[in-house]
Amino acid sequence: MIRASVCVAIILASMLSGLPFSPIDHSTPMSLSSSYNPLPYGSDPNGTLYAFNATLAQFDLYNLTSATMSGSSNGTLTPTSAMSNTVDGSAIPGTGFKYAVLANKTVVPPQTVNWTLTIPRGVGATTYVRFDWNGTLGPRTSARYLLYNGTGSSIVGPTPFVKVIKANQTFTVETPLNSTGGIPLPCGTGHECVDVSRFAGYNMTLIFMFNSTSTGGGLNVRVSNVEVASTETNPTNSASHSMELNSSNEVAHKGRLSLSYNATVTFPYDTNKNRTHTWKQMLTTFVMPAAYVLDSITFNGTSIVPALYPFDQGNCNTPPCTNGKFVSINMTATRTRPAVVLVNARSANAITNLIPTVLGVPTTHYVPGDLMTVRMTSSPAVNVSASQQLVLVDPNGMVFPGSASSSNKGGTYLYNVTVPLSAKPGSWLVNGTFIGGYDFGTMSKSFTVEQVQPIPGSFTTNGGVGSGTGLSIRGTLVYKSSSQPAGNVNATIFAVDSGASPGPVTSQGLKSSGLYINNVTLANGVFTVSQSLTMFFAVVNPTTQPVQPFNATVTIEHEWYTSQTHGVSTTFNLTLGDQPFTNPTTAICRADITLGQEGIQLQVRSVTSPSSPPVTLTMSNGISPVTSTRQHSGKFRITITSTNKASGSTTTSPPIESPAYAFTLDSDLIPSRLLASSPTVPTASDGAFSTSISSTSLLGAKNLVLFALGRDADGVTLLGTNAQKIQKTSFFSDSSLIIPSADIPSDVATRQTVTVSLNLKSNSTYLPLTLTVNLYLSGSSGVASSQTVTVPAGSTKPVSFTFQAPGTAGAYLLTFASPDYFSGAPLLTKTLQVSVLSSNLQILIPALIGLVVALVILGYYAMKRGSRVAEEEEEEKPKSTGKPQKPQSGQQNTKSLTRS
Repeated sequence: MIRASVCVAIILASMLSGLPFSPIDHSTPMSLSSSYNPLPYGSDPNGTLYAFNATLAQFDLYNLTSATMSGSSNGTLTPTSAMSNTVDGSAIPGTGFKYAVLANKTVVPPQTVNWTLTIPRGVGATTYVRFDWNGTLGPRTSARYLLYNGTGSSIVGPTPFVKVIKANQTFTVETPLNSTGGIPLPCGTGHECVDVSRFAGYNMTLIFMFNSTSTGGGLNVRVSNVEVASTETNPTNSASHSMELNSSNEVAHKGRLSLSYNATVTFPYDTNKNRTHTWKQMLTTFVMPAAYVLDSITFNGTSIVPALYPFDQGNCNTPPCTNGKFVSINMTATRTRPAVVLVNARSANAITNLIPTVLGVPTTHYVPGDLMTVRMTSSPAVNVSASQQLVLVDPNGMVFPGSASSSNKGGTYLYNVTVPLSAKPGSWLVNGTFIGGYDFGTMSKSFTVEQVQPIPGSFTTNGGVGSGTGLSIRGTLVYKSSSQPAGNVNATIFAVDSGASPGPVTSQGLKSSGLYINNVTLANGVFTVSQSLTMFFAVVNPTTQPVQPFNATVTIEHEWYTSQTHGVSTTFNLTLGDQPFTNPTTAICRADITLGQEGIQLQVRSVTSPSSPPVTLTMSNGISPVTSTRQHSGKFRITITSTNKASGSTTTSPPIESPAYAFTLDSDLIPSRLLASSPTVPTASDGAFSTSISSTSLLGAKNLVLFALGRDADGVTLLGTNAQKIQKTSFFSDSSLIIPSADIPSDVATRQTVTVSLNLKSNSTYLPLTLTVNLYLSGSSGVASSQTVTVPAGSTKPVSFTFQAPGTAGAYLLTFASPDYFSGAPLLTKTLQVSVLSSNLQILIPALIGLVVALVILGYYAMKRGSRVAEEEEEEKPKSTGKPQKPQSGQQNTKSLTRS
């Protein structure tokens, strides 16, 4: 009995045949389609029923024992074994022959080998004669075969149905006469096939004929495996197919097939005639994907693989075995049988790599709300569209669907999934699943969801606000998942006036012989999602007489803190309309910076040449990307490299750092005016840190807020968001406003020494406010008087100022201002009236005049009374005998005066 072999072949549904296996690389995130239903996490899927298929084949084998031979004895005919027994693997003798003739040997009459073939119908659409032949024919030699209806019926006359002659050549079958049949009895290169379906029910004669002349060059021909065959080309697919991942991380496939077949066939032929034929050999061919590893096949519970030797096996690429492999088993011992066949096979896990990233950079630590981009690579056995999906699994095993499923072939794809805002801190899994009809794959990678948070009540402030003071801050940070100390967290404290309009903060640069950046200003040092950070920088051309022209490139790098770049940068030609920087020699550039899913984007334009178009740039992602889902602090480092067009010399200026900015997710901090920030300091191993913040610029804030931003080496940031609300990063709020009033004289005399009193009321609840107050008198240069004062929290502090009034009468403005308060803006302004005499003297002079007049009158009456006494004394004396004298002209009559 010929040993049948299990024929295992990858077979696709006819609609999928011919699809190439070629991974596709996609570099952009895919939008996951909802057209594929996601598989519940941890479930094992069912595969397509086309993964395991079976076909039947029937054939009658003709060996030399059934052949007749005749012809010259000058040649040598040697029987060969071209087929093996499928029971023990031994060679079957007489399944072929070799015929050889030496040179210069005459073969007359020709040597012939004849078979009478029975042509039945079978399981396939056609019945065909199949054999292999090849050889070498020298000059004046030939080999041929003839196939004709040996009965001479009316269907075909005595003329051969087929006649093929080979002469003077080395030959093999490259293209069969008829392309019919199929695995495991294909018709292709090396196999000659003749479709004889029209002769079903009749016998045919196959004759091989060889000849040579006396001057022939010799011949050597081999013929083997003469068969009449019929092969089924419409496979029976499996009734079920399950897939699961085994302990070796391989996919175990289990297919179940139901087969029914019969070696004996009855078929019509000629007119109203039937013929019955029992095929000598029955083959069952099993087909499956080429990448599958066949473990076993059982036939009604009996092992046939690996128990039996296969009739044939190997790869195949013709329907019904496209891009696959097959194994054929001889089932001749069970000619008529319904059967249940179980096939067990293995394939590789379809997912070969799974990498969670942030903006394409592999990342192990995430914060709630992070956008995770997962790079998933799959290499399926059959590269057809499959469902690919992601889920996230929290520390308690709760599953969060990452996205809807996507239909993609094998290759590398990027998928976006958001870490839930309510994510429980701890160790998580991201699980990717590939589910195709032929393939299954799953892979998980662990990652950590974490946040840094302060120990409640650990943040303390010490000191005051204002001139000559400092505000020190202490705090202790821990990890939210474990409450363990968060060591080596780089922390920065920011002070803002919450609710106030943004205001500029500026840093200064160093000069250079070439172009250099003179200063960098942040117009709004605090910003949030969907807002831009606006940065200005001034490019200076230092050359003079004459001014030299330059070309320049600018490199902008991101820093987490001072001098800590991390590969996030962009370089561009400074061609925004100001080049070659000769007029004007200072160019002002504006960069609007946004954070998004693509990282940092900048739109840079010239302020001094506003008609020139801006340039849009995307910074590289570096080794630790900057995202809009993690609040943080940072700086921008700007370097300009310029080439003097006149001299050709190239200069790179000293880099300049921008002031620190704060990117926050706390909506209560928007809008805010950035007042100051502390140096960035690392926490100690116990999570504690101490820093200070310059407090001079903190005066005058209506709503002074201190908040902390921090980041550890894994990119975990201080607080962020949760499912309910924004988690606050602020730990202190107060007011540093001062409410002034003053006691001012209504007017003073020229050059008078004047003392005025300024009353400073603190609006602060906690902080003492220290400031230097200068008194300015209009019309005078310089400070009229200056005092430094500390106002206790919630108190009013009077401050006295003494100065000399101007020498010219008039109205003067008294202005109280502090260089520490609102950048020197006036605290209070009052009017001082200066006169030649003060108002007090003007009131006193009329009183003095009245007093003098009274004294004069009193004196007069006193003199008058004395005169009257003298007259009375004179009357008492004896009267004179002469006449009385007349008053002189011009003299008053005192008496009349006395009477009056």
